[in-house]
Parts: sequence; C-alpha cells; structure tokens
Amino acid sequence: MSRFQFVADHQRRYGVKRLCAILGIARSSFYSWHATAGARSARQAADAHLAARIREVHRESDGTHGVPRITAEFRKADEYVNYKRIARVMRKIPRSGFSAGIVNIAQFLLAATRPAVTGPILFLISSIGRPDPARISITRIFTA
Repeated sequence: MSRFQFVADHQRRYGVKRLCAILGIARSSFYSWHATAGARSARQAADAHLAARIREVHRESDGTHGVPRITAEFRKADEYVNYKRIARVMRKIPRSGFSAGIVNIAQFLLAATRPAVTGPILFLISSIGRPDPARISITRIFTA
C-alpha cells in the first residue's frame, strides 16, 4: 500500500491535512495522485491486455522471441507499441518455468555453467584468445 492510498483510505476520519503532515507528504502530491487514479487503472488494464498479447506471440514463437522480435510482430499486425513498454510489461510477467513464463535463457545457461565458489573472492574472466578489457567480466563474491 502506498502512502497516498493510506491517506485516501483514512481521510474521512482524520483529514487529509493531518495525515499528509504525519506521513511527510505534500497535500498537492496526494491530490495529484488522487486525480490520476482513473488514468492509472486504465493503463493497468491496457498493460494486462498487452501482457496477454505478449504471451500469445511468445507462445507462438516457442519462447524464442524477445522484446525486439515481439515489437516487430506487433508492428506487422498494425499494433504500434513502444519497445520500452513491451520490455516493462515482459518484466512483470511471472516466470515459473520455460513454458509458463518468459525467461532469459542466457542467464539460465550462465548460472548453470558457473563453477562453485571455492574461496572468498572469485574472478571470472571470460575472453577468447588474448584478454580484451571490453570483454572481461569480473565478479567478486565476499563471504562473511
């Protein structure tokens, strides 16, 4: 629950001025939040509809399409949605396995191939041939 929602729930009993003073928020911020409640709920409904479409496109591609390809699929169907919005909605889709959600396969494979930590500091250097500073990935893991 947000602080604004708390003020909205208790404003009849305690008053907006008192609650905002106690919570340390400006009354104008509360009233601005209150005025945009309809737009927020409409955007949440639109995001839920978009999430259903993303799942459908993702399922049709056997889970191989990411944000750029899904954006391209929407544009082919004359649905123009910004790729940033698609990425935000995809991040909110629950991930409970390869078939039920959208997962980052590269992260999954990377986690599966990492060696076990044997000391307080582990350096992972990934390079081919001569080390290139742009391609070196160093991870420090500290133990307490």
